[in-house]
Amino acid sequence: MRVEPASNPSAKRAVITTSWDDGHLEDLRLADLLETYRIPATFYIPRVDRLLGKPVLSADQLRQLADRGFEVGAHTMNHTVVTTVPDDVARSEIADSRKYIADATGRDCPMFCLPQGRFKPQHVEMIREAGYTSYRTVEMWSTAPPRPRGNAPFTEMPTTLQAQPQSPSSIARNLLKRRALSNGLLYLKLGRAAGQDWARQARALLQHVLTHGGVFHLWGHSWELEEFDQWDTLESVLAQIRDAADQAELLTNNELCQRG
Repeated sequence: MRVEPASNPSAKRAVITTSWDDGHLEDLRLADLLETYRIPATFYIPRVDRLLGKPVLSADQLRQLADRGFEVGAHTMNHTVVTTVPDDVARSEIADSRKYIADATGRDCPMFCLPQGRFKPQHVEMIREAGYTSYRTVEMWSTAPPRPRGNAPFTEMPTTLQAQPQSPSSIARNLLKRRALSNGLLYLKLGRAAGQDWARQARALLQHVLTHGGVFHLWGHSWELEEFDQWDTLESVLAQIRDAADQAELLTNNELCQRG
């Protein structure tokens, strides 16, 4: 089903961005799809994956992604959940991954994504100290732009929708943990009736940002798309985004953060 044009000609401009975590080999298939639909993306990639034990893209493949126009962000060196290790290890994982991505791609690396979205205040300061200008979380059902954190330029980026069916209980836990009342109200209004049909939720959220302005931030994992047979569903959502492209700005994560 096509996303309808915004009925209000004075509606605020919508922004669409996508991001994809973990750097597994299926990212190459994902990149091909995104390229077909002309949708920009940010890939957050560790050097190795000691968390899930899956192979990840090589440094040469990261360079190829960047050369194709995709943004590559950092995701720690070893796919480390920073809350599970001592602070000195977390600091090294965060800082060294920025250098690794920059060396692999030949480009600066201003974006960092926290594995599993888990962090404490000291980890935010480590991200800032490492020279990143923004970090992406897994806060769900947000259509807000990146939020300033302390002195600019440094922002925290929420997300809107994960490319994977989510149970109401998992969404509730996510929103309660972050005390995201406005996100919860949006979910009750647009998402609850769709159950776990995330393509239907995507259509409703896209329509919402086209009409009212804001950010539609789709994120996910290519390995989940493969493991749970979500490729066709993803392609239907990418088609929805393509159909909305003339009513929105399509940006990488960093382009959105720099937009202000």
